[in-house]
Amino acid sequence: MNRVKPARLLSKAGLLFLILNFLFGVARPSLATVSIYNLLVPGQLRFPYGRGLEHSNLTVDDLDVNFASHVITARPKAENEYRILILGDSSVWGDELSPRQAFSEQANSLGVSCQGKYLRFYNLAYPQSSILKDLLVLDRAMQYQPDMVILFETIDSFIVTEEDPFLGANQVRVESLYQRYGLEPVGGFRTAAPVQRFWGYSIVGQRRDIKRLVELQFYGLLRTGIGAEDAVHEPNRSLSNDLPASTHFRRYTDPVDLRDELDFHYLDHIMQISGDIPVIVVNEPIFIADGLNSDLRYNAYVPRWAYDQYQEIMLDYAREAAWQYVNLWDRIPQAEFTDSPLHLSEYGNLLLAEILMPAIREISCH
Repeated sequence: MNRVKPARLLSKAGLLFLILNFLFGVARPSLATVSIYNLLVPGQLRFPYGRGLEHSNLTVDDLDVNFASHVITARPKAENEYRILILGDSSVWGDELSPRQAFSEQANSLGVSCQGKYLRFYNLAYPQSSILKDLLVLDRAMQYQPDMVILFETIDSFIVTEEDPFLGANQVRVESLYQRYGLEPVGGFRTAAPVQRFWGYSIVGQRRDIKRLVELQFYGLLRTGIGAEDAVHEPNRSLSNDLPASTHFRRYTDPVDLRDELDFHYLDHIMQISGDIPVIVVNEPIFIADGLNSDLRYNAYVPRWAYDQYQEIMLDYAREAAWQYVNLWDRIPQAEFTDSPLHLSEYGNLLLAEILMPAIREISCH
């Protein structure tokens, strides 16, 4: 019997690994093609992100992988479905809540139908306030035949000031958007896609993304087994009604004119992408303090001078562009905010769905 020679075995394994890396780099397969979601396990009700109820959740910033795990990819549009895409930030995504406690599922729970079609809401929010991010997601989501888009935004959505992991991970798509719509780079965001060397497309070069992809599949099996998505969760409520004596907002310590700082032109391109599909732009609710120094600030995030300017500029822009604009900034009670001036409780999301539904019906029922 021949004895196994460790050195020879290691050399063969190393050669095989190099060959596999080479073939992987040549083929450049999309990681999104490897997914058990909507096949072995149900699709998720929202994009994976490393916060929220699920202890096994993790952040995935590859847009194609996000969509591959989402329930919308497995649901051919039925004849009696009126499909509504929900875009927004961590509040709409449902931070500190289970997927079924977030806005989209609270809206679905109302069971609204119009002219023989039931309204079905899909949560395509991602925990970041960025109108450029929402433009990117909508551009990818149009293939799923929406009938309406609801866009939740706030002041931070329109200030593109620096790179972030999500836009960086989808930089090729961002560059394509800039070229397609003739957008000018703003806020220092680097739009040129980095030059990727061949080794960067190999298994070693993509090991971080591959690791997260494998974990995402494993967590899908785990969540399905323990039913974590349906668990009841009571979010942390840690907002203070007393505020610091400061008018600071981002890099500004004193009030300034924000008109040139807010990039509303991205909304024009969202309307361009949506075409004839109606878009409702919602100024999302914020926590409004009435304690110490509430004469200077609405909450810990934003001083009154900045938010008042934003609301005035936003209203003028919406009127001039003839958008469907709904301002709900002060419609949710203090008690229904949780750990952030934007994050709502389960009941807060239900209230928001009930308040917004007449505007949705006015469009969908005609």
